[in-house]
Amino acid sequence: MRSPSFRSLFLLLMVTPVLVATAVLGWLSYRAAHEVLVQDAIRAVKISSQAREQLLVTRLFRQRERAQGLLALVGKECAAVPVAGQRECFRRAMDDFRVTEGALSARLVVPALGVMTVGEPTGPPDEGPPRLPPGQWVRFEPRRGGAPRVYELVVDSGPRRLGLRFSAAALDKLFLNPYGLGASGETFLADSQGFFITPPKYPSHSGHSHSIDARPMLTCLSGQDAAMLAPDYRGVPVIHSFRYIEEIGGGCIMAHIDQDEAFVPARQLGRRVVEASVALVLVTVALSFLFARRLSLPVFGLIRSTSALRAGDFDAPVESGGPRELRTLALSFTDMARSLRESSAERARLLARETEAREDAEAQRSLLRLIIEQSGEGILMADARGVLRVFNPAAERYHGVPARELESSEWGRAYGLLSLDGEPLSEAQTPLARAVRGETVVNARWLVRAPDGVTRTLEGTASPLRHVDGTPAGAVLIAHDVTEQQAAEAERERLLREVDAERARLLVLSELSRALAESRLSLASILDTTCRQLAERVGDMCSLRLVSADGQWLEARAVYARAGHMETRLRTLLDSQPQSARTGISGVVLASGSPRMISPLTEEDLAQLMAPLPEDYRDFLREQRPSSIAVLPVRGPDRTLGLWMLLRFAPEPYGTDDLMLFREIADRTALAIENAELLRQAHDAVRLREDLVAVVSHDLRNPISAISMAATALLRRGPLAEGLDKGVRRIHAAADRALRMIRDLLDSTQARVGELPVERRPFDFQEWVRGVVDEVQLAHPGRVILLHTEGPARGAWDADRIAQVVTNLVGNALQHSPPESTVRVDARPLDGEVLLSVHNDGAPIPPEALATLFEPFRRGPGAGNQPGSVGLGLFITQRIVQAHGGRIEVRSRAGEGTTFTVHLPRDVAPPRE
Repeated sequence: MRSPSFRSLFLLLMVTPVLVATAVLGWLSYRAAHEVLVQDAIRAVKISSQAREQLLVTRLFRQRERAQGLLALVGKECAAVPVAGQRECFRRAMDDFRVTEGALSARLVVPALGVMTVGEPTGPPDEGPPRLPPGQWVRFEPRRGGAPRVYELVVDSGPRRLGLRFSAAALDKLFLNPYGLGASGETFLADSQGFFITPPKYPSHSGHSHSIDARPMLTCLSGQDAAMLAPDYRGVPVIHSFRYIEEIGGGCIMAHIDQDEAFVPARQLGRRVVEASVALVLVTVALSFLFARRLSLPVFGLIRSTSALRAGDFDAPVESGGPRELRTLALSFTDMARSLRESSAERARLLARETEAREDAEAQRSLLRLIIEQSGEGILMADARGVLRVFNPAAERYHGVPARELESSEWGRAYGLLSLDGEPLSEAQTPLARAVRGETVVNARWLVRAPDGVTRTLEGTASPLRHVDGTPAGAVLIAHDVTEQQAAEAERERLLREVDAERARLLVLSELSRALAESRLSLASILDTTCRQLAERVGDMCSLRLVSADGQWLEARAVYARAGHMETRLRTLLDSQPQSARTGISGVVLASGSPRMISPLTEEDLAQLMAPLPEDYRDFLREQRPSSIAVLPVRGPDRTLGLWMLLRFAPEPYGTDDLMLFREIADRTALAIENAELLRQAHDAVRLREDLVAVVSHDLRNPISAISMAATALLRRGPLAEGLDKGVRRIHAAADRALRMIRDLLDSTQARVGELPVERRPFDFQEWVRGVVDEVQLAHPGRVILLHTEGPARGAWDADRIAQVVTNLVGNALQHSPPESTVRVDARPLDGEVLLSVHNDGAPIPPEALATLFEPFRRGPGAGNQPGSVGLGLFITQRIVQAHGGRIEVRSRAGEGTTFTVHLPRDVAPPRE
């Protein structure tokens, strides 16, 4: 392998340092400039937060000064007023000041005069402004839903104390302009709980529905003023600057700017440094190549001369051109002497450097000692033999004893080391001793019982120490007190367990409620659904037995088990051998009305439970061997309806929370059973009422029809005496109204039990409506009815039913409108349907009456005591329209009157049987 030439080595020697130096200097310059830019950005954010702090404090200070001046002035002025007028003097001055300052309200406490309040009410009238801690000027009231935030300024002047409440929105203008923070910057004010007081620039749930938990906010709320790089309340990396405001009770002023925007100049600078470095390297390589070529020519000449000398040509001249180093080769001894002198000087310099290094090492050792002694963490170090050498003050505070050079076998007894279970910690278990043996122990925990009886929980990491050559040098342990942290963790675990248990109970109840709602109040469905939910959610096997009518036996009504064969066997057993309602645990629960739960179920409990049972029941329980059993009474209003029995085969026992859940389930089941029974009774009552109305209406129609026909015959015979003619006409009108009411009752009964029958036949809708309106007009000669029709509108409808609709709507309009007003009827064809509208100018229908307008036996508010209506007209009208496949609408507004609109399809096939 050929060695590189002198020129190549020289070129490499020149270029390599330049490359390294360029890279290092470029990197250092970039880092220095980057740090300057970062610090400039942080400084800008700091200035912004300090400016907002100055504005806020100045505003509050001036409000405070003016309030103090008011107290001093009004105290002097009102003191000269008679006692009877002092209270009014204070109130008048305070109200003027409140209006001037733009406050919402003001409260003043004056001895002998009590509390005086002006403006918006703030609480109990006898409650004065609170006394604030020293250094706090105002307090922000807690958040109340979506209500605006309010702060109260409190000042004292001797025995008098004044409180002014201001809207927090007045502070928004101090923070809305993010001057100096760029496009992404923002400033806002937060209270001592981490909630926004002034609105943020960006939307977020943090600070509104819950407090801001970002690290800068938590640091600020602890009372510190600082700046840092960290995510904000949105999780976006920003530059933070925050100021703790003691004057408002511990709130924070936050100033932000996104790091992406703030560090744009740094990234631009990095690109420029790279470009400049590359250009410098290229120029350096070119120059180095030229210099290497120029310097290598004399060396080649010297090589030729030495080759000649080696060949025996002693007369060959030795070239002495080129650099100085080549010319001085002939003066070797002189060079050697000079080299010795230079070596001696170098040795002196090395000795001075060694002395300086020793002094620096001693300073570093002193600094390390200060760090160990003043550290807040407990630091312990043992040598390779296990002897304790370092025991800093923090470790002494944790253990309650001073440092002693003890071996590892004595640590547990001397320092009270215990395991987390409270047992003495052996030498092999101590983290520091394990680290001495070469093991690294991370985040270990143990107990320390101090001589004063206080027990602390410590957590630490122990690491072995080794010399440069790898031999053991000992171990170091860094520990801290986690007693409060461990207690908080234990409390958190307990609360999580309670939340999980409550969530499981709510899930069971919600599933049961949903299942009961889907059961449609069917008793069998309710029982089966509840039994299945109990077995699947809180047990493995469930049975419901209701008390028989004579109260002697328990009859099985629902059985469910996770395993199908177990369910079949239990159902067969309960059906074939009913159990007495007076013996065993069932009799005890029925007699007391209280649930009974045995969990865990021991062998003794099982034997006692099986004693009064038949042999088949005992065999079943022996085979299945349940771990827990619960018997729940299903109580009605006046008696116990039956028993739920739950068997659990899983090892987890039932607890008191389960018993509360069982009681709730039993109560809900009893309520569902009662509701099912009430629903059945209601259905029976409705059916009986419908049957009674149908029978009475049918039986009354014949005699009333006879009366109507007799009155008609008398009127047709000829003129009657004046008194007789008037009486017969009244009889005829009354019989006619009675027949209409009977017809409405029969139609309403038929409508409620099914759809009204319609017999369709083709006819012209417009002509038919015109004839019906003419008949109504004849019956009301004193009223004006205007009919408007457009074009032919042929279709298939039930003519009599359509006449009934028109008569009801027009009669309703006449009844609920002034006698001098006009009733307008409009009938016109549309695409595939016809439209009928009836309008009157009467008083509008109240909004609350519109919801029940089409219900049966509902009369309008303007019907009064008018005869001939039982409140069924609109109900029957709606059902007739629906039977034709149409719809009816109503519109009623003040100044517009009331309009009923009917849409009827022209031809709809009759419903199938």
